Amino acid sequence: DRFNYSRAELEALVKFALGGRAAEEVVFGDQTTGAEGDIEQVTRIVRQMVGRWGMSTTIGMVAVLPRDGSSNPFGEPTSSRTLELVDEEVRRTIETAYDEVLALLAAERSRLDALAEALLEQETLDQIDAYRIAGLAEPEALPVD
Repeated sequence: DRFNYSRAELEALVKFALGGRAAEEVVFGDQTTGAEGDIEQVTRIVRQMVGRWGMSTTIGMVAVLPRDGSSNPFGEPTSSRTLELVDEEVRRTIETAYDEVLALLAAERSRLDALAEALLEQETLDQIDAYRIAGLAEPEALPVD
């Protein structure tokens, strides 16, 4: 189990989770309820980034959200203005990531279509096949500990 994630890793997780919804919009021009779990996951990650882990320049390195559902990590109520700022920053962060994913998928539409076509034919793809179908070089193997 891991306990520490870098900001870059968390941002990548967020963008990955937004990919399905973005693909729906790029391909079908519409949205479905299928992204519900992804949206919950993204919101949870970004809220923690902003409100607990000091990964927002707007909020700064201030823990304003509790770990376990209590009212505040320090026993004092968080101001409604601070909570509004957290909500605004969470929304801004998610929308920025979503816009980046939309732009990437639109720019790489042919690769998206090739992967979708292969999945319709084969149902699952391993990493090597996915990279090959998308026309990408395989990533270098990570060292195994």
